Amino acid sequence: MGAEMKYLGRRSWLEITRDERFFCAELHYALKRPETLRGFVHRLNEAIASGNGVGPLDTEEAWEVGLEVAFYRDYVHALGCDGEHHIKKLEAFSQKRTFDLCLFGKEQLVVIEAKAHEGLGTKQMREFALDHLLLRKLIKPPAPEVVLIGLWSSGYHPRVNLKSFPLTDSLAEEAGLSQEEREPYRDGVPLFNGHLHWRDLVELPGITEDARTAFRLADAVKSRKHGMVTSLSGTDPRYVPADRAITR
Repeated sequence: MGAEMKYLGRRSWLEITRDERFFCAELHYALKRPETLRGFVHRLNEAIASGNGVGPLDTEEAWEVGLEVAFYRDYVHALGCDGEHHIKKLEAFSQKRTFDLCLFGKEQLVVIEAKAHEGLGTKQMREFALDHLLLRKLIKPPAPEVVLIGLWSSGYHPRVNLKSFPLTDSLAEEAGLSQEEREPYRDGVPLFNGHLHWRDLVELPGITEDARTAFRLADAVKSRKHGMVTSLSGTDPRYVPADRAITR
């Protein structure tokens, strides 16, 4: 647990934040250890075992882990799209679009969408569908298998369809699909191939106690109400009023 700051009500920022980017940074750092990365990939394989037909991930591969990946912006800048290296001239791709975490493998690209306090809505599901279409148009052959994994609280139960999103005319036009390219998506655009919960990461091999604490708190903040902070009593997260006196 971090130090107590008087200007934060004698709390640590870890007890206050609800931002998944903070927790993703903790995960990104933890995955620098090879044994932790292997354990995480094993967890991913468990998550996608009953997913949308993607192949298993190689636990022994030298995966490269990216945080806040501006994939379209940096790919176009370096490798181009149809000879164009200026993303502002390509209407289909957003230079501001980022992926929370990515695992880059030789034949697979794993995109992880993380949530802590916020949930998923229809607008964001449409963005994932657009990503599915654009990544396959952008990446030059041999293209990797793209795997989309969700990471959120064990107490969160999305009310949206995680498996697919309908291919509307506007979505197809935004992705620049021809009539022939629309055919494979007649039943919808595939979305998530599986999901994990933050608490699933607590037992990853090789992680620090600080990381375990962070993942427990990430799992707990989904239902935290205004005026409350997240704290730990033993190993179980709990909610307390922010102005309650701290006893440790």
